[in-house]
Amino acid sequence: MEQFITQYKQETDKKDDRIVTRFTKCLTHPFRNQETALGNLIADILKDSLGVDLMLFGSGEIRGYTLGPVVHYHNLVECFPYDEPVYMLKVTGAQLERMLRFILREEALTGEHTEFYQFSHGMRMVWDRKEHKFHELALDGKPIEEKQLYSIAVSAFIHQAHKKSISYPCLFIYVWLSKNKFYFFNCQPYKISYLIILIFRNFTYFTINFERKNIFFLCISAKTFDM
Repeated sequence: MEQFITQYKQETDKKDDRIVTRFTKCLTHPFRNQETALGNLIADILKDSLGVDLMLFGSGEIRGYTLGPVVHYHNLVECFPYDEPVYMLKVTGAQLERMLRFILREEALTGEHTEFYQFSHGMRMVWDRKEHKFHELALDGKPIEEKQLYSIAVSAFIHQAHKKSISYPCLFIYVWLSKNKFYFFNCQPYKISYLIILIFRNFTYFTINFERKNIFFLCISAKTFDM
């Protein structure tokens, strides 16, 4: 019996300890209420894999503070334990702006228990924390158009939060209350962990810099950029 358990453990350790990919340096996710290098990476992977305009990846879905530079399978599973499907919704530019305003409300930025998201590449926001308005809001180099439709991907957790009306302020409940129609499309069998591992297998060494910024803040006390 002991020999059987030892053999089983050796096989399991071999699977869990295999190298999935490598980064040029360790990527971090130190806070849940701001964009991070690790969050940027995952949001980019999912956006490019699904072909949507924007990926909103919940900061709380990242369950680790660091990943890399050598990424083992067990590190990846510990950091992203949720094997969830991905959903897509289509919203107008006006709806998208309301959603982003909701994400960037002051209580979220000061660390209260609420939701925050990691944004995929191409999104650029200059947000005035004093006047609570955008000085710039663009996607892929073009200003957000009020009546244009944009495709956004979210995880199943966010979708279920909308359906069950979870107690904390939910981004998509807020959009629903705006009385504008939007629709969910189940993107199964594309699950988050599957897509991440698939991309990592195809790119054995990541050299891209994910330390970029999608959000720029104007300070409350002065008209200066708060990085």
